[in-house]
Amino acid sequence: MIEKRKISVMIVDESFFMRKLLREMLEADPDIEIVGEARDGSEAIAGCIRYQPDVITMDYDMPVMNGGEATRRILALEKIKKPAILMISAFTGKGAAVTLECLRAGAFSFVQKPSGELSLDINKAEQEILAKIHAAAHARIIEFPFLPERVTRKNYRGTENAKTLIIIGASTGGPPLVENILVNLPVEIKASIIVVQHMPRFFTETFTARLDKLAYIPVMQPKDGEKLVDGKVLLVPGDTDLSVEKSEELMDTNFVQLMGNESSDKPRPCIDVTMKSAAHNFAGRVIAVILSGMGEDGREGAVAVRKAGGYVIAQSPETAAVDSMTQEVIDAGVANEILSPDKIAHRLVTLTS
Repeated sequence: MIEKRKISVMIVDESFFMRKLLREMLEADPDIEIVGEARDGSEAIAGCIRYQPDVITMDYDMPVMNGGEATRRILALEKIKKPAILMISAFTGKGAAVTLECLRAGAFSFVQKPSGELSLDINKAEQEILAKIHAAAHARIIEFPFLPERVTRKNYRGTENAKTLIIIGASTGGPPLVENILVNLPVEIKASIIVVQHMPRFFTETFTARLDKLAYIPVMQPKDGEKLVDGKVLLVPGDTDLSVEKSEELMDTNFVQLMGNESSDKPRPCIDVTMKSAAHNFAGRVIAVILSGMGEDGREGAVAVRKAGGYVIAQSPETAAVDSMTQEVIDAGVANEILSPDKIAHRLVTLTS
């Protein structure tokens, strides 16, 4: 009988106590082996070369070299196995913005510490950390080129009630893909766009601001009751669900309703909630796009969109960092098209012209 190889992990954190808590958490998993530790980014680089781990848990705020710089340098190393880097930090200050850049550089994902840099209650994030380490060990390490901020933006009116609604659902591995799609959409697009990205609220705020600087089409977080109009992107706030509702007074007019922190075993924001409500209530055509991610969120929503006469695009699994979500939609038999990410924006423009 061939013994299953364990996932080799290196822990990087400035705090001795955080390293101890993470080590105890990970060592309790029989499929994980701790091969090394580091207390700053410089030690992390040396440890990566020495131990060549499958996964690195990376803090951000550290002396000598922060986790963002260490991540970029590790992923630029040659002649070594590329590790999957899971950033685990409080992400205070500019940490969230740097983390989004690290995701473009090839970092796998992130987990927010529950109570600041010294989170003695890190066990609150145990389920998420372990799930992401297991997924990271089998993930594709995908690097994306740097995106410059747009120079100008054409005047935006946003007064036409949307006749087409595009809903983009993404999770782990999704942020760089969402960026690439939105920067290639024209401000004149005849559609309203909703982005449902699995992220905590602190990150969705930063992600929205980042997208609004990159894309020609305006990107914002919606207000409760906001109407869906052409040429606007609404990014659902973290820890919140968004449903699409129809106006009883104004024909062919739709608005969004935000729902707060209710107990649920589903991720929030939930892709299924938004897509299913749109399939039922939107007074026009719905186009669902499912991108990289863990789990099955988006499958039920895509099924509802297709049954209602909408259109479903699934990212090709071999191009996803984690292909669970897109494969679920494909296996359900509801994908009208299976496309590589570089073709999705052009296809959306064609479908809405």
